Amino acid sequence: MTWQSYYYSNALKNFAENKNNILTDRKFYTKFNALVRDYETSVHYHYALEDFCDIYSQTLVFGLLLARLDTDTKFDEQHLNYLDNIPAEYELMHEFLSGAYSNRYLPPYIKIALVNVGKYLNLIDINAIQKEFNSNDNGRQNIAVYLYEEFLKEFDKLCSKDNRKKNGVYYTPKEAVDFITKSVNEVIKTNFEKKEGYCSQDVKVLDFACGTGTFIRSVLEQMLPEKMDDLTKKTLKDKILKDIYGFELLYTPYVIAHTVLTQMLRDKGIVFDSGRGERLTILLTNTLDISQHSISDYMPEMQYEYE
Repeated sequence: MTWQSYYYSNALKNFAENKNNILTDRKFYTKFNALVRDYETSVHYHYALEDFCDIYSQTLVFGLLLARLDTDTKFDEQHLNYLDNIPAEYELMHEFLSGAYSNRYLPPYIKIALVNVGKYLNLIDINAIQKEFNSNDNGRQNIAVYLYEEFLKEFDKLCSKDNRKKNGVYYTPKEAVDFITKSVNEVIKTNFEKKEGYCSQDVKVLDFACGTGTFIRSVLEQMLPEKMDDLTKKTLKDKILKDIYGFELLYTPYVIAHTVLTQMLRDKGIVFDSGRGERLTILLTNTLDISQHSISDYMPEMQYEYE
């Protein structure tokens, strides 16, 4: 999976660096460069071309892996309409990827890289991963979280970089996370006399750099009793929608956080109604950027996120 992401990133970078491609592959060249421009404008951050290609390829490969896990549908290696497999709730990821995705106007060597991505993902034993995905017996919070850190570690080795360290992407052991969140919950109950802890009416939780949602998951686990009737589920769902927040700048951990936390709540009987716009308040944003800036009109989902 890491190798496929690495090759796809290199294919994108080599293509974008060659300005002659505007003559031979004008539509894809224009499409890709427009995404770079629109995304940088929308997040108010400048990326080196190499870094942007890495972000795009990692989001594509790992996002498609999550889609494969979620739908258990194989990718069409002939028509290359991979993005059709992405569930509706990942609309922001779909918007980002589709900005530089085409199954009609692909340059030959990018097409080869994309075909290989699909071939590799189709060979994965989904049942085996799903079994591990739903297991906590090994002390890992979630197999998707574990895979992501290992994915970035191997990617950095291939690139001879240390983006994982630069971006602070490190797996925090569940035992350490639980110790911290339980201690905070106890402080809320004793020092602030909020007997229901995180569930108290005027208590809000905000993780300013939530990554894959490790800390928020631990908070949710402490909020949810083992057995809940329908009224308790509704009360807790409303509380979660109103008072639990997470901010994340990187696309892939943002998507993983939504996937992991939504599945965890669904397993507990708390289901969000996407038709009514219900979703976890995990937002793709730069916590350190408080400026007012415009969002590209070509990224309406990100505009909605920003608002």
